[in-house]
Amino acid sequence: MRRHTPRFVVLMTWVLVQGWAMPAMAQEKVLTSELILGIRQAADAQISPDGSRVMVQVSRPRTVDEKVGSAVPELWLVPSTGGEPVRFT
Repeated sequence: MRRHTPRFVVLMTWVLVQGWAMPAMAQEKVLTSELILGIRQAADAQISPDGSRVMVQVSRPRTVDEKVGSAVPELWLVPSTGGEPVRFT
């Protein structure tokens, strides 16, 4: 499996954050502790062999309904040409 440079991972993280943050910024929400605790963190990104999609590992905080523990890892598929991310797991 090909490893990507830290520069690429930072770029993909920025792209994901912009895609998820822009709608939130447009709503003029006040920054609260609940919003801060709900921030998701991109951990790794891998490009598909044909280059059409990017698989990104995102860690999210647990909800009140879930048992106590560390963040929950999720995998998301993002089209490399742009578009809506789709949850894979």
